[in-house]
Amino acid sequence: MILTCERPWVFWGILLLIPSLLLFVVWYRRIMKAKLGAAGLLSRLKLALPLRCGCWACAWILLLAALSGLSWGSQLVPVPQTGSSLSLVFDISWSMMAQDVGYDKNRFFSRLEAAASYGEALLEHLDSTDVSVVIAKGEGVVAIPLTRDFNAVRALLPALSPRLITTTGSSLGSGLQKAASSFPVLSVAKKTVVVLTDGEETDGTLEAETRRLAAAGIDVIFLGFGSVAGTDIMAGDGRTVVHSSLQEERLAALVDSVEQSLAAEGRRSGGKVLYLPAQSLGSAHKVLATVTGGGLMAKEKNAAGGEEATQWTGTAYQLEQKPRWQVFANVAMVFLLAGFVVGELNGAFFKKLLRHLGGGRNLVVVLVAVGSLLLQGCSVQWKGAAGVLEGAFFWHQGKYQRAISGFMEAMDIASASSQEELLQYSTYGLATTYIMQGETEAALNRLQELAPDAPSSLTFSALYNTGVISYNQGKYQEAATLFRKALEIDSANLDAKINLELSLGQNTRQSSASSQEVIPVQEKSADDIAESTLFSLIREQEQDRWKNQQDQEQTPSGDDY
Repeated sequence: MILTCERPWVFWGILLLIPSLLLFVVWYRRIMKAKLGAAGLLSRLKLALPLRCGCWACAWILLLAALSGLSWGSQLVPVPQTGSSLSLVFDISWSMMAQDVGYDKNRFFSRLEAAASYGEALLEHLDSTDVSVVIAKGEGVVAIPLTRDFNAVRALLPALSPRLITTTGSSLGSGLQKAASSFPVLSVAKKTVVVLTDGEETDGTLEAETRRLAAAGIDVIFLGFGSVAGTDIMAGDGRTVVHSSLQEERLAALVDSVEQSLAAEGRRSGGKVLYLPAQSLGSAHKVLATVTGGGLMAKEKNAAGGEEATQWTGTAYQLEQKPRWQVFANVAMVFLLAGFVVGELNGAFFKKLLRHLGGGRNLVVVLVAVGSLLLQGCSVQWKGAAGVLEGAFFWHQGKYQRAISGFMEAMDIASASSQEELLQYSTYGLATTYIMQGETEAALNRLQELAPDAPSSLTFSALYNTGVISYNQGKYQEAATLFRKALEIDSANLDAKINLELSLGQNTRQSSASSQEVIPVQEKSADDIAESTLFSLIREQEQDRWKNQQDQEQTPSGDDY
């Protein structure tokens, strides 16, 4: 545990206690010598005044500790993040040196030169996007981490060459893996990987890595460079002549296979997987639309007085030390109030208390134990539960950013200590918070992370909420399926029955979609008290807060390559 202090100079205030204590001693002795009042009053003051002085001295020290900015432990702090994230994966294998890209028979470019030019053209339309560059040959390497310094990217593009990596072969799967690692782990911003390649690989890992990225919610676009007919090129050894062509059919089949696999697994919120021939009409437009096509849009007033979308926004999370000033401030208040209380008690009370505590020895043990708890914090289990309750509390108050921080902290604790049930509850709480913020894609990803053996109440709620989201997106058949599965768990839930009927009706009456409305879930009482308390906090306001939210989509324009 690392302890930090933001303002250590505040502790110089402790020196003010020295003259204060000296004045108290002088004043106390005068009172005792004067023997004013009855004997019972003097007996009470003899012990009460020093105790009051001690309590107030402790309160002053604790107040200084609160002002000093002491911090220990860690917490996830939400940080607003604007824009989307893009990773450009350049295939720099020797096959990309084939010169079969061109617009006429008189001049041709190599596939790698065309890919570099295409990438540079994309940068002109990505003002609010963070970009990383990965080069892939026999292995993948992050050449430029995520940045908005496009000059660094432009400086690299002309230098792309198979000689940048000495490893032989072509491992596009390794390039995808490195591209995914270049994105912030906890960011909910739009993530897209664009692979500029001819589709030739030697290790067969491309499809598995594409499926993994898509399942994680990352869009993957394959841009094909070269001609289907192909051409003869010199292999990397400088002696062997081989025939190389654009593997268009293979890339298209890979995309279909990944899409079918994700659909079979029920990952409805997975990332998109596309294949586009680089020279096809509108390919750049589709790439740009995919890169900026998710997340929330920031709005600004235009010249006509209306609102127009300007840039995409999301939220990232960074780990910071947790300030503890509230702990010290609360204990300081306790000592301050204790000073007033002990001043009104007589000496006989304290003598009996000390006698019960073994002459004060046990009192010291109790104080040391309490102090240890304050300094060391609660056990791992209690910390995780406290994180969930903190998130639920702020969710109930509508402070969703602070609720996210609580749930994320609980998830980290649950993962580190292998507390599966705590992980399920914190994941569900995070999903409901994303729903309240309108981050539908992030919410669906979290709901799908719930384990199949999660508590039945969690499974029901996850299916129900996913059904409501599908309904609001116009996917009525999918919504009906989800509500039906939810009823298999809780067949008595009236809201699920009503929503199932609405979904089935809307599936056959698309024209009346705007006149119907689903009813958000109303959690029934659970047998377990703790579970019931948590769900009552998380669910109480869902009915009025998010049942009609709609995802907004933007399709920006851009020049074709």
